[in-house]
Amino acid sequence: MQIAKGGVMLGWIRRYGIALLCVLLAILALAKVKIAGLDYSEQEIILALLGLLAIDNLAERTGILNNVLNQLNDVSRRIPRQGDHHVVMTRRNQVPRLADVVEAARREVILVGPSLDTVVGMAGRLEEVARGGVRIRIMLSAPTQESVQRYADHMVFDNWVSPDDGEFRLAIDHLRNNYRILHRSLDAGGDGRVQIRLIDKMIFCSYVIIDPTLRSGSLAAHLHMYKMPVDMTPFVQLERTTDGEWFSFFFSAFERAWQDSRPVTDQDRYGPPPAQRAAHDAT
Repeated sequence: MQIAKGGVMLGWIRRYGIALLCVLLAILALAKVKIAGLDYSEQEIILALLGLLAIDNLAERTGILNNVLNQLNDVSRRIPRQGDHHVVMTRRNQVPRLADVVEAARREVILVGPSLDTVVGMAGRLEEVARGGVRIRIMLSAPTQESVQRYADHMVFDNWVSPDDGEFRLAIDHLRNNYRILHRSLDAGGDGRVQIRLIDKMIFCSYVIIDPTLRSGSLAAHLHMYKMPVDMTPFVQLERTTDGEWFSFFFSAFERAWQDSRPVTDQDRYGPPPAQRAAHDAT
């Protein structure tokens, strides 16, 4: 109780004591009153008055600065440092909706996957994003039997069995159809904002990368693990500001794959000529 009273008293002195002392000095200066034993001029009283005001003002400013500094320190403790890693591993059903992520893009959208069935289903929204000036890069597997065989050997789907020749044909036609839908919807090759390329190699990670060159960049990588069901394999979610090292790693991996990808040919779009297909079927 006594401590509380002492604190109140100190606060009262700090708030009103300097002001009262200033008033007293001003009265002495105006009345030209001399205190016994003290020799001072009016100019000295004025300087003393200004000094007290400056001290009071400095104390107030120092208090404000200390308060701001404490708040900044509190904020800095909450913001992850660049060296901290906050890699988020999630399941497929826990990642944000692809449409919401894509619509938030400001500069670039990158979509990579074996077939990109989900992307095909939202081609119309991608077209709107591209019209808004956002660059779009899409990479999917080449529609060849060799490509389909790689995925048959590596991945496990709930409804997947090792394909025979007829099922290979269906899988290849499915890839071609996905490409045609994306190309037609996005008008790829028009002004260079939309690029769709194929890769003849195995895609071990599907990617959704948003604005990789901006501080707000984000990246989701779906890891295709050997002989593990696709719905069980993890997604790695990264932010450029907090996961800079791993963000750069995955983005560099994509760029290398993009460099090894190729443009789409007429055979990719429509299949081999009838004579070539007949010769292939006969072997």
